[in-house]
Amino acid sequence: MLTLPGSGTLLAQNRVRTETIRPPPAVSPPPVKFKADPHITSDSPPAAASDVSNDLSRLPLAVARTRERILTAARSGDLQKLVSVMQQSETIPVFSFAEDKDPIAFWKSNYPDSAGVELLSILVTILETGFVHVDRGTPQEIYLWPYFARMPLDASALITRI
Repeated sequence: MLTLPGSGTLLAQNRVRTETIRPPPAVSPPPVKFKADPHITSDSPPAAASDVSNDLSRLPLAVARTRERILTAARSGDLQKLVSVMQQSETIPVFSFAEDKDPIAFWKSNYPDSAGVELLSILVTILETGFVHVDRGTPQEIYLWPYFARMPLDASALITRI
């Protein structure tokens, strides 16, 4: 058993000086300046649901061939095959908005549980969705996957069958 002397001074609390700590104001990061083609960040009007297509016969032959080469490489499960397809292009596709130079190392670091192979599955899923033909008649004219990259989210939810 603990016995305390009857002195009131022993039980008195000491004053402790306190101060309020406020976190520094949030600093917004500088805007990202993409070095990609201007059509990626353009202010193009959103695509209409009627512009979305699954009809691969509407693709120009070169676009259809490139899509098929990418799908074949992605379905192989070999990241190097995908890089080989990328290197056959006139311009290397943007795979990272950072300064990464090695796509395989980038994919492996971003998908560590699958050693980067998860990216191939995602790529197949994207290329099997509908596409949209945008910026027709301009130097930025492209066939874009997934189609909803140029659609408001509420509009893409309305598309049930393409």
